[in-house]
Amino acid sequence: MAEGDATVYNNFKERLLHGEIDLVGDNLKMILLGSGYTPVYTGNPAYADTAITTNEISTTNYTAGGESLGTKSISQDDTANRGVFDAADVVWTSLGTTTIAHAILYDDTITTPTAKPLLIRWEIGTNSNGNNYTLSFHTDGVLLLS
Repeated sequence: MAEGDATVYNNFKERLLHGEIDLVGDNLKMILLGSGYTPVYTGNPAYADTAITTNEISTTNYTAGGESLGTKSISQDDTANRGVFDAADVVWTSLGTTTIAHAILYDDTITTPTAKPLLIRWEIGTNSNGNNYTLSFHTDGVLLLS
């Protein structure tokens, strides 16, 4: 479960405002990283960055590059006066025992000006113990714009 705070990368904010990222149409993927990763929210951080590739976990039933988000949707919440991006929780089946400190959502579709930009990072407080591992998004959604 993604227990910790979520932080949005600055480059994602700009690309979203320019209409360069299609949250429903693009292939968004979630990766898991160990404790050696130090987030940098400025510039153009991307999946191929050494800080990501050297800290992405490596264990049984985890594929480098992560898992694609499914059942993505965007809606208007007039009661709370916000826009909502939501997706199905991400599940790794029988994920090997490992320490997980971060979950990062990135856009696997975008190729320019930076390929595979990082979008959002969550602090993780629960490690994998060899069973199914689920990152549960908040019941209100993955991203809320008020």
